Parts: sequence; C-alpha cells; structure tokens
Amino acid sequence: MRYRLRRPFRLRSWKGLPHVVLDVDRLRAIPVSEAEFACLELCDGSVDFDLPAVGADLRQAAADLMRRGLIEACEPGEGLAPEQALRRYPNRYVRQLHWSVTNRCNYRCRHCLMSADATGSEPSLEDVAAIADQIFACGIPAVALTGGEPLVRRDFPAILELLSRRGILISTISTNGSLVTEGLLDALEELGQRPDFVVSFDGVGHHDWLRGVPGAEAAAERAIRLLAGRDLRVTATMTLHAGNADAVVETALALASWGARELDVSDMCDEGRWLDGEDGSTERTASAGRTLSISELAEALIAAIPAYFEAGIAAGGLPLERLRLGPLLIARASRPEALIIPAERSGSEPDRFPLMRRERLEPYLSADGRLMPSMVLAGTEFAKGLRNLPYPSIWETPLQECLTDSPFLRSVGVTAEDYLRANPACAACPHVRRCLGGSRVNAILVDPAHPLAPDPIVCELFREGWIDRARAAATAAARLMEETA
Repeated sequence: MRYRLRRPFRLRSWKGLPHVVLDVDRLRAIPVSEAEFACLELCDGSVDFDLPAVGADLRQAAADLMRRGLIEACEPGEGLAPEQALRRYPNRYVRQLHWSVTNRCNYRCRHCLMSADATGSEPSLEDVAAIADQIFACGIPAVALTGGEPLVRRDFPAILELLSRRGILISTISTNGSLVTEGLLDALEELGQRPDFVVSFDGVGHHDWLRGVPGAEAAAERAIRLLAGRDLRVTATMTLHAGNADAVVETALALASWGARELDVSDMCDEGRWLDGEDGSTERTASAGRTLSISELAEALIAAIPAYFEAGIAAGGLPLERLRLGPLLIARASRPEALIIPAERSGSEPDRFPLMRRERLEPYLSADGRLMPSMVLAGTEFAKGLRNLPYPSIWETPLQECLTDSPFLRSVGVTAEDYLRANPACAACPHVRRCLGGSRVNAILVDPAHPLAPDPIVCELFREGWIDRARAAATAAARLMEETA
C-alpha cells in the first residue's frame, strides 16, 4: 500500500511549529505528532508500506492519518505536487500577510487613514517581486492585497501572476469596486486564484459623500453584483459616523440583495483625512462629518440588533451569512442563536491568552515595506512616530529576520499576564477577565508610548454596561426568531 498527502495539504515545519500539515485552502495549520510527521515524510507515493522494513508504528500512523483525511492511497508513480513536499523554515509561522501594494487611490475618501489619492507612492514591480520572494522564503502561504486602491496599478495583473508563480495564494482583494471588471476576474480564474473580495460600502444613500466621488455607490453595487455572479465571496465594510449611524440594517438588506455575504461595521478612526473637516478645516460641526462617541456608537449598534433579526424573521433567515457590529456582536445565519461578542476574550488559561494573536498570524505590510501589527496603524498622523516603535522596514531588516526572535515578534506576542502586570489597577475591575485589556491596536493608536495601556473604547463599553445590553438584545432577538420559525 502506497500513500500520498492529499491536496490541498502541504507538509511544513516552522520555528515553534515544527510538525504541521498546512491546509492552504482554509489557511489552517494542522499540528501532527512527531511520529505522524515522520510517517508523512514517507507519504509521497514512493514507499510501499507493506514492505517488512516499514515498522508497525509507521503503519499505525498511516492508518490514523487516513482516518483524519490527511493522506490517501495511491498507485506507484502518483506522487506529490511540488508545493506539497516538505519545506522547513527558520522563522515563525504567519498565516497570511495583509499587503498594501500602493498608496494611490482613484477616490478621495473623507476618512482615509493614509490620505491616499492619485499622487500616492507605491513600490515598483521589481520591488513587488523582491517582496514576494521574501514572502515565499518565509513560507507564508497567502497574501491579502489592499492599498490605497490596489486595482489602480496598471501592472496589477502582473502582480497576480508573479504571486501565483511562487505558489502564494491571493486570499483577499480589498477594493472600492470601481475598477472591478470581467477581465480582472478572467485573469484570476486563469491563474487558479479565487480570492474573497472586501468592498467598501458606507451605507445606502451615504456612500458617495464619504467616498468623495459621485457615483461611488452605484459602482460598489455593480462590483458586488458582478463578483457574486462569479460566485466569489464578498464582504462589505461599513464605517459608522453621525451621518449614517441609522442606516446599518437598510444597508445590510441592500447588500444581501446584491449578493454580498458578510458585512463588517466599524467605528470611525480619527486618523488621516478624517481629522480635517468637510471644507478642510479642523472643525467638525456638520452632523454627517462627526465621529460618534462611544455611547453613541453603542446605541446605534444595539438599535440595529432587533431590527436585523426582525428582517430575518420576515425572510425566514438572517439576510447575511455573517454580520459583525463592531465589538458588540457577530450574528451568523447558520446559527442565529450562537451569539459572539467580539469584545469578550476567553481561553482555558486566561493569563496566557495571546492579546495580539491575529496580528501575529496576519500582520500588515505597508506600501513602503514597513511591517506593522495592523493597517489601522498606517494612518498618516500615527506614522509620524513609527521610528520609535518596533515596526521594521523589510528593506533594512529582511522579513525572515523580522519573524525570528525580533522586537516586532515580541511586541505582538504580549499576553494577558503582561497586561495585568503593567496595569495592576485593572485587577480590581469586575470585567478584567472578560475584556483582558481590550484591543492592543486601539491602545497603541491612542498612546503609542504605552502599548499595554487599557483600550479606552472597550473599557467604556464594559464599564457602562453596553456589552451586557448588546448580549441581552441579541439573546432576546434570537429567541424571538427561534419561536417564530
């Protein structure tokens, strides 16, 4: 009997994660035992496990791996695809890299973190290829491409091709939708790439104003319908401000009718162009151009919960596969009763809970090659102090070095224990084991000099009871939906 690793699995080894089967389609690293890993090294179609030289322990490991669906029986000569073969990397594992391939944009969004416009900067195609080589050398299986607006690059098809040639999955493309074409989707299909698309959409009747371009709303709808028609997954992102705070449910219903599957709603970040008023002044008196206070944000999001579930009752199911209302709720159509409160942290060992797990597994690379925990930290105001933070340029410190016992890794490796040690006053708070200090990115954005300070947004949401009110509203709405089903 001969075996081979099933597709889309790949045999991999990283520092700190030495025995892994990588499911590249789901971007999931599946740990295996050392004995199973030794067996998998023989599962390339060349070894007959019925030979007396193959021990009983290896046969047992193969049987276990078959039951787990990781290997399959094969005939002689039916080996592995080249990318499936074992590769070892000296750096830590990164699931995917969020990468701004340009700072240019064809829109002039009023809330752009990096104040992107047509005059922004971007790496040359040669530099893009060099970065792709670094990504490949680290064994990073996927990239999520963003900008600026990534599709403004005339050489974007060439970027897709050079990534594909290196076996790097394009997991996501973030776009305003205006430049999404059948030709782009044909090119992706020819390369065997089927990325998810994240399309910005800031509310029915509100999108043009925030994006600064007439016709932006119609362009976003056209793009979403086109992508959905190709059965590509679309997540829309909506940024709340005083002008569109009451449009969440209306927007969710419209997006669902166009074919979008998810909506992520977030609060406005006081960075970049949003710091200036509509007329370029620093006064923000216009109702449409005002950041919501934390309580206003919470009220708007909680008000959307029963209305969204009521729409689900009328339609026989929640409109979108997934709706995220900032830190207060994730509602899924597959299990409406299984509510998730994103602001709540949990774990079997709370003190060892990794506070920046996602940022460590999915860091952000700016257009100028700087490695950061999150794109939110790429704002023009925040960027002024970057030199004092452990966010290296991969042109000065190669990516593999950044991901191997570096100050950057230590900065994103903080745990709840580190937070509690830095904030002893929090130990007396009744909410501390639920919030664990909140978002480190929010905290860093507020005070870069104190990355372990409390997150003021999540702190107020817990302290003022907004988290419990959100849970109560969602529980009641889900119960009503279940009763009327």
